[in-house]
Amino acid sequence: MLRLTDLLQKIATTLLNRQYTILVLVILISIGAAVGASHMKFDDGARDLFVSSQPEYQQYERHIAQYPRADTDIIVYAKAPKTFSKPQLEILRDFILDVQLIEGVELAVSIFSLQSYDDKTGEFRNLIDDNLGSEDGIAELLATARNSKLVVAPLIGEDLDETVILLSVDDGLTDIEQAKSALTEIEKLADDVAQSGDMEIQLTGLIPIRDRIINQLTSDQMVMTAIGGLLGLMMSLVMFRSLWIGILNGIAPMVALMLTFGCYGYLGLEMNLITNAVPVLILVLAMADCIHMTYEMRLHAANGSSLADAIPKVLTEMGPPCILAGLTTMLALGGLFYSDSPLIQSFAMAGIIGLFMTMTATIVIHPLVFILTWHFRPVEKAFRQPLKSGRFGGDQLSRATGWLVSKKYRVLAVSIGLTAILLGQFFPIQSNYRFYEFVNDRDEMILTLERAEAISSPTQSLVTSLQTSKQSEQPPEAVMVDLGKAHIAVEKALPDHVVISLYSFRKMIANEIQQDDPAAVDEMLSLLPGRIKDNLISGDGQSFNLSILVSDAPSAEIRRLSERVNTALGEADLEYLEASPATGYTAMAAYVSDQMIWDLAISFLIAAFACPVFIALWFRRWQYGVASILPNVLPILAVGAFLMASGWHLQFASAVALSIAFGVAIDDTVHLLNRLDIERKKPSVTSDAINLSDISRHISPALVTTTLVLSVGLLSTLLSQIPTMSFFGLLCIVIFILALLADLLLLPPIVQILGENKLIRQSKQA
Repeated sequence: MLRLTDLLQKIATTLLNRQYTILVLVILISIGAAVGASHMKFDDGARDLFVSSQPEYQQYERHIAQYPRADTDIIVYAKAPKTFSKPQLEILRDFILDVQLIEGVELAVSIFSLQSYDDKTGEFRNLIDDNLGSEDGIAELLATARNSKLVVAPLIGEDLDETVILLSVDDGLTDIEQAKSALTEIEKLADDVAQSGDMEIQLTGLIPIRDRIINQLTSDQMVMTAIGGLLGLMMSLVMFRSLWIGILNGIAPMVALMLTFGCYGYLGLEMNLITNAVPVLILVLAMADCIHMTYEMRLHAANGSSLADAIPKVLTEMGPPCILAGLTTMLALGGLFYSDSPLIQSFAMAGIIGLFMTMTATIVIHPLVFILTWHFRPVEKAFRQPLKSGRFGGDQLSRATGWLVSKKYRVLAVSIGLTAILLGQFFPIQSNYRFYEFVNDRDEMILTLERAEAISSPTQSLVTSLQTSKQSEQPPEAVMVDLGKAHIAVEKALPDHVVISLYSFRKMIANEIQQDDPAAVDEMLSLLPGRIKDNLISGDGQSFNLSILVSDAPSAEIRRLSERVNTALGEADLEYLEASPATGYTAMAAYVSDQMIWDLAISFLIAAFACPVFIALWFRRWQYGVASILPNVLPILAVGAFLMASGWHLQFASAVALSIAFGVAIDDTVHLLNRLDIERKKPSVTSDAINLSDISRHISPALVTTTLVLSVGLLSTLLSQIPTMSFFGLLCIVIFILALLADLLLLPPIVQILGENKLIRQSKQA
């Protein structure tokens, strides 16, 4: 601790003596950071979110190596004011022809690709041919298309005024950067069709939704950062009642943010659904730390200290707790490395980098701002104004602290009892994940997706591979019998779901041509487009794909469906085929997300134990470490227990929020213990008990101010277009407020119980 104090003293001296040299250096570094920030990339992270060594992910990887991805279709929804007319159908047909010329689009499935069997010629032909006939026959033609036997699900609505077009794209377009060009071309064609055909044409599906999310990430980043910084500045103005102090308090946080963005650009760290919360968090955290220093600076200035005296005092008194608070938050973020997900780990790395920049800005930039502006008369005058703690509720909190200290054993008993109850509610942890949880339920693309699925079928699927060791160009009938057993078993287990396999296609064709001859059926199957055949049978002909279409549902429901599929296949008495566990992106995400959320919960527990130990080592007082446990764990458990009881359970946003908010909330504990340590070491302190009420009166204004700045700054997340981001911000705000109350009301009684008197006497004897 002494070495750190000496270092901070040297920093203060250097800042006072070489202020302009350091200013030039800061400007040059900031310019370099701005260049780095221009290289930042944005991605939704959907493809990397679940990358891990988990067996479910490895199973998914093996499956997509055999078959095309089941989640890469682009869905085009078209609606006319009334039954489609002949001119509208002609325009739609031209649109589909043009779309298939776009690079990356492999197949278009629509009412125009539907086939019917001609008994006379013994061949298949287009159900809707090039000559649409007269306008009077259009409704009958569309009704025939809706009732076609050669389609898994209808492609046109009951009222014949809505249709769905499925565009199967190359797996390379799962990289959203590569998909953007194709999406832009499809959207332009769709807009032209909608305008010329008096129709509503909209795109939806995973790829367009991912593109929408990335666009929202970009706009959110600008809006949340700007609004968050502005709200934090406004709170600073309100609390300090000074325009100049409020403005000066916002300079270092902006520099910290710029340095953070610069590092992200140079290191290749991208903004995604997880890391998007970091910048606004860094901004308000830096502002909160700067407020602690500003508050102490104003106290010293109001008491008549000169700039040369005040800067070293502020840095040596407030520097250590700001550094400790940053390190404990880094420690909480470090717990996220327990997760197997590269995306979660990148979030932890992004947060740690941001926190390091925050500490640098707080220790170096913020004092430099004081020094450079001190001789500007309005600034010095603002700092010399007395600051009354009563404005911030300091007197009321001081009285509450005194009363609670007098009831310290009751307070401790109630706290322990409440913690035990909340622990029982929080554990066992239940996780929850939905495929489209990062998109607002009222988003236009989600509503379009729901309308498209209502017409046709769900667009997500559970898939399983049925492997055979027998390889032949045409699978033997014995294998087909096994495939039929598996297909029927799954249909019985999930009667409300559409099941697709080579067996169902063979059955459809056999019914259409009214023949049971396998050779004739296989001849017709050979006419299917390559993309469809690739989805049914692997390239080596040794395995068969079975898909179960499912709607978006919470991960627990998807896991239950997957287990029912696995059970049905296990009981199907297969002789020639061996079924793999249900997989696909939907099933894999349901299983891996559960483990990942558990890992995030464990990372919180790591932080919950590691931070108190670190605090005890920092202050060299085990009592401080023990005292910090309850006030910081209790708010987290309260929020976690509420999530479990409410049925929301633990999601990615809430799991990350618990770890991050814990690290940030412990900031209040650190500053309160630091003030206690400063008072304990004063020569004037006797063996009488430290007046914890006075400490509360001294520190509570700064703690209340920083909590308000953090909370009000994070209100900007409520403006996010991404619901999980708003949820993250709301949870953090609740935890910050609860943590403030716990630190001011619970920490002093616990410290008193642990025997601060004894610590003082030991210090005096030494």
